[in-house]
Amino acid sequence: MPVSQLEVPIEDKYGEQSRKPKLEKPRSRADRFQKAAQAVLDRLDELESALESLREVRSEYEDWQSNLPENLQSSVLGEKLEAICGIDLDHDLCSRTH
Repeated sequence: MPVSQLEVPIEDKYGEQSRKPKLEKPRSRADRFQKAAQAVLDRLDELESALESLREVRSEYEDWQSNLPENLQSSVLGEKLEAICGIDLDHDLCSRTH
């Protein structure tokens, strides 16, 4: 991990102030681990929320499909609704991550 530098004012032997870089100590492994773990937890919350939104929209598609007139069930629209409603969000999305 690169060491970052801070510029701090210092006085030279003539009393003039100048800026000289001061090395900053890198964060500890424990701090970096904690920050990374929190970032993962935050993203998991976002993913769970997005998955819930997908389920809600899929439910709307299922309602649409179940109320589709019989003459449209085998149409292109009916086939698309069937494809959307046939997606197993829990299985299909999880299998894509492995």
